[in-house]
Amino acid sequence: MAKAVISKENYFTEVDLEFFRVMADEPESAGGKNKGPKPTELLDAALASCTSITLKMYADRKEWNLGELSVEVKRINRANGSTYFKIRLASSENLSKEQKDKLLEISEKCPVHKLLNQNEMKTEWV
Repeated sequence: MAKAVISKENYFTEVDLEFFRVMADEPESAGGKNKGPKPTELLDAALASCTSITLKMYADRKEWNLGELSVEVKRINRANGSTYFKIRLASSENLSKEQKDKLLEISEKCPVHKLLNQNEMKTEWV
């Protein structure tokens, strides 16, 4: 669960998670103070980190050496208003084509990737 609290300071938000607190804000150009990442950047970070963790767990089970694995997430906004995420993987190790293909398949099984693909949300007042 995440609980976000915003008060009078545009648009600084404190988000309490189970064991951590993170901050979010908007850049000065959007009326914020740039005291933290934008919420959309936190979403990008969640997808990138979840993908990297999922791939590392899989590689560890297979005893594959990924070396340093890099996962880059770029959000692309289409002219029709839809959005897609471009995810780029890189490893400092020389992986075989079969390993790369399997890791691409596994990357789509990360929990954040699955959540984003479900695309259903409900917002309500309590």
